[in-house]
Amino acid sequence: MCSHRLGILQCTRRGMHWRAWVLCGLICLVNLFPPEVLIIVLSIGAHPDDETCAGGTLIKYAEEGHDVYILVTTRGEGGSTGEPPVCERSELGRVREQEGRHAGAVIGARQVIYLPYVDPDATDGITKAVDATPEEFSASIQEVLEHLHPDVIITHGTDG
Repeated sequence: MCSHRLGILQCTRRGMHWRAWVLCGLICLVNLFPPEVLIIVLSIGAHPDDETCAGGTLIKYAEEGHDVYILVTTRGEGGSTGEPPVCERSELGRVREQEGRHAGAVIGARQVIYLPYVDPDATDGITKAVDATPEEFSASIQEVLEHLHPDVIITHGTDG
């Protein structure tokens, strides 16, 4: 059983309304924009493949003509290479970035944006923060938000 609580978020932007529900840290959106209004959708994830938590929703938005963007804060180089390994450990960030870009193309994203942060090694099972202050990290995300001005943001909780 999930220990997270259900929450409701509501927002007004450009005179339109949207409502989201939060369950298990995943934010899911109920689109209340009229179909003729094209919007900008931004998915934010910590690692390549995090966008797949809402892949169907992102594909739906892209197919309807909305501008879909994917922001990834690291290249996932701190994760496992898998069993059997997909690559050498030193190549993991490059391989996962390439996989993320391919996923973005399949989804129909206009762009997959990577921030310059290195994913800390998590193979020991201990969660660690990126090598940046919270202010630096937040400012990097804020810069993308100010550039894109998304109407809808889809992301996950701090537990990934």
